[in-house]
Amino acid sequence: MQEVGIEKLRYAVIVQTIQDYVASLKYLHLPKSRQTEEEAQEARETIRDCEQFFCSNWFTVLLDMDGPCLMRAIRHMAYSQNEIVGLDIP
Repeated sequence: MQEVGIEKLRYAVIVQTIQDYVASLKYLHLPKSRQTEEEAQEARETIRDCEQFFCSNWFTVLLDMDGPCLMRAIRHMAYSQNEIVGLDIP
C-alpha cells in the first residue's frame, strides 16, 4: 500500500512541474502589454527551476525518462498552443 502512495507522489511531482512549466512558458509568450514585470520575473524563475529539475539526476530517479527531451516536447507543445490535456506517464 505504501508503494502506491510513493508512486502517486512521484507522478504528482512530475505533473506539477510540467503544469508550472507550461503555464510559465505561455505567460511569457503573451504580449508584453498583458504581462506585469513581477509576474514575468516569477515565470522566468519558474522556467529556470523547472529546466534545472528536468536536467537533474533527481528527475531520472523519479521517472526513467530523458528529461531534456521531455522538456523540449513540452516547450514545443506550449508554443504551438496545443493543450496538454492529460499525461499518460507509466
